[in-house]
Parts: sequence; C-alpha cells; structure tokens
Amino acid sequence: MATWHDFKSDAGAINYGNEWDLVGSYKLTARLNGLFKAARYDGEQHAVDTTKVWLMFQYKL
Repeated sequence: MATWHDFKSDAGAINYGNEWDLVGSYKLTARLNGLFKAARYDGEQHAVDTTKVWLMFQYKL
C-alpha cells in the first residue's frame, strides 16, 4: 500500500512538506510473517529531508 501526505498549517499558509509511505507484508511460512515499511519525507524549506526503512518479522509460537 502506498500513501501520500501533504503537511500544511491551518493558519498562515505554511507548507511543512510532504511524505510518501510504503507498507507491505508477506506470509513467509505458517508461523513467520514479514513486514516492510518505508517513508520518504520532503521538508521543502521547512525541515530536513528524511528517508526511513523498517523491516520486521513476527514469529508465532
């Protein structure tokens, strides 16, 4: 799934930037699931651009 966010102030017409998010999950075995998340924030002139990636596993006993 992909999601896009546009961050703006309620007052003052300040643009805080935008962000793309990606999420994917996959059942690897009967007991093991994998989850991938990534986010890319473009702070424009307001903040530092940031990219983050997460990789998680869940094991069912």
